[in-house]
Amino acid sequence: MSWHEEANPMAVLDFSPRLLEQVQWIAEWQQVTADEVATRALSSYLDRLEWEKMEAEMAAFRSQLPVLLATYPDQYVAVHEGQVIDHDVDLRVLHDRVYTRMGVIPVLLQKVIAEPAPDILVRGPRLEG
Repeated sequence: MSWHEEANPMAVLDFSPRLLEQVQWIAEWQQVTADEVATRALSSYLDRLEWEKMEAEMAAFRSQLPVLLATYPDQYVAVHEGQVIDHDVDLRVLHDRVYTRMGVIPVLLQKVIAEPAPDILVRGPRLEG
């Protein structure tokens, strides 16, 4: 698969003929469009990769917790690729700053406390609440 730049800012994916045949077969079998099959498959794959990234970020957070407790007690940290890239006492402020900087890339936002909550806070386009 390769990316091709065209006159418009959108990129076009160039899939192998075998993959295109598989997508078309599934589309016919499911009675949906090939675009819908490709979108569902890619979305599912990306969701799995994001989950794997968050698991890795949580492992990095846990392994660094003693240092984080000394450096950022009771603050929220943003962890990307195993490193703290930002921190703040206000989760919403941190979320907005990280989103502005990183866009849609998943980044772990977690409060630095001795017993971290089991919930994973993922920075995304919106923060509800």
